[in-house]
Amino acid sequence: MHVRWDQDGTLCLAGMPPFVADTLRQLPDWIESADPAVRERLLPRAYRDQRAEEEWERLARPELEHLFQSRGELVRQDLSQMKRGRLGSLMLRIPEAHLSAWLSALNAGRHALFILHQVDSVDVGRDLAAIDDPGRAEALLRMEILAWVQQLLIDGGGG
Repeated sequence: MHVRWDQDGTLCLAGMPPFVADTLRQLPDWIESADPAVRERLLPRAYRDQRAEEEWERLARPELEHLFQSRGELVRQDLSQMKRGRLGSLMLRIPEAHLSAWLSALNAGRHALFILHQVDSVDVGRDLAAIDDPGRAEALLRMEILAWVQQLLIDGGGG
């Protein structure tokens, strides 16, 4: 897989293997999970003081929720334009204006997978074959893919 800038100012991820594409297609669902633990991880408490927290919830939370929703919509929009290339690989084009949303979504997706699959910090970096829960092993693999794509976007996008 490689990253290039197209002449129209779009970042292009080309030669994407199907499993990577599948991982990216699931990203919006993970970051928009209704699981309370995921919501808490992505939008943690801002204050210890209950009254201050309630005020923050009233004033800031709606705007943050709107930003998160917008991020998900941009990612879904870009994913809907993914094209199949030669030999079964895929190509994803990300407009420069969407890079920030993608970087944020990729990071949030890793956090969501961590929670949804009850990954332990001890699991991170372990040989996936040594993890006896196949679902957790797959989640770790997908977390690594999200981190890899995030790094490709940072390197390719100059972010």
